[in-house]
Amino acid sequence: MNEIPKKKLEKFGLSIRCNRKRNLSLTNAGKWTQSHFCEGICSQNSLINIEKGKIGRFIENYPKLAERLELRVAHSDEIDKRILHFTKRIYKTIEYYEFDKMRKYFDRLYELLEPVKDCLWYYDLYQAAKAVDDYYLSRKFLVKTDIDYYLDMIGLLPEQWDEMLLAITFISAYQNVDDSEYIDLFKLYRMENCKSAFNKVNIMLYYYDIGRTVMLLNLTRKYEVEFKKQKNELRLLDLYGIKLPFVSIHDAYEVEGAYNSMLHIMRTRKVARYKRAECYFSLGSAYLNMQEHEKALEAFETSYEYDDARNKPVYAYLVHTQRVLGRKVKLPHYDKEDIERYSVIYQKLYDYYATIEKDETQAEKYIMTHIAPMVDGDIDKALLNLIAEELSLATNENNHHKIMARFNKKLKKTYRMVTNVLDMTNV
Repeated sequence: MNEIPKKKLEKFGLSIRCNRKRNLSLTNAGKWTQSHFCEGICSQNSLINIEKGKIGRFIENYPKLAERLELRVAHSDEIDKRILHFTKRIYKTIEYYEFDKMRKYFDRLYELLEPVKDCLWYYDLYQAAKAVDDYYLSRKFLVKTDIDYYLDMIGLLPEQWDEMLLAITFISAYQNVDDSEYIDLFKLYRMENCKSAFNKVNIMLYYYDIGRTVMLLNLTRKYEVEFKKQKNELRLLDLYGIKLPFVSIHDAYEVEGAYNSMLHIMRTRKVARYKRAECYFSLGSAYLNMQEHEKALEAFETSYEYDDARNKPVYAYLVHTQRVLGRKVKLPHYDKEDIERYSVIYQKLYDYYATIEKDETQAEKYIMTHIAPMVDGDIDKALLNLIAEELSLATNENNHHKIMARFNKKLKKTYRMVTNVLDMTNV
């Protein structure tokens, strides 16, 4: 233990805290509370200091605490040096979407960590690498119970991992439009200070979602210049994907420019299928805002074709556009596990469209009893618009305007509330 550098011992303490808290959150067992965990090894105050990264008076406590986590203590300057080497390369491949290189560097890192992946700190790095790998190469989002675990690693690993972990935790929370947790994460972890291009995209997503029009406009201009200077064309796709639906509300002329830039990149660069799906989803949303429904439907159908992993609930916008055009509903097939990944409102919408695909007369009843009561929750403006139009369609089809009017007051109140919040944040 004496040969382990002081800075590494500090990291070991943070690792002990991270894993003890993880076990406590998963099991809720008393043995993982601080008072019980340190019993027979050291005082609770000593554990508190160790978990804060302060070096304990008796360094022999570290192996004993690690053993209770079913881990051990090891250190290697050579391994740490090579870890930093691969960390920098993985970070760069994420910045520039270099998936082939990313796979190679992750595999090299796993080989390096294999002998020590059951050790304090190295174990956490291994888990972090798997999570980042799963997100970027397999499009697997973190489940809610994992988010705190990876956020606890902030400050534990080389600094590049802080940016990567913030990215996957933030975007995983963002996937659930019923949950405002990602807004809390943005503020708590000061996302606006992130330096990476992939997190600058997340910053734009945040301001888009809360309706900060002026801020978003300034950021898209600023980051567009930065990404072009860096020759980071694939990150420009992310930028245009956010910009398209946004500018379609305010300036239709800008849509064509952003769309042409996006198409040029997709034609001249190797772009992952899921990224193409995101681009066409954004394009469809822009056309939907401009009420160009034929073009919107074509874009949503293209997005669905590319979205092999079903990462976006494209079906809601695709089928809604079919209905606005007066066409028969053709609901794309989503497996049960695909639907369960989405927020509750999107799960209900899938059932709604499945119902009217078989019997349109049930549309009003379903949306009034299952969809309408949910609009009081956290819901973005685009989805609220979709639901409002679906309610209108259902009413017109069944001519039940008196029944509809009772709920319309609630819908208008909610819509007004959301719109007012958006307008106030634009000032």
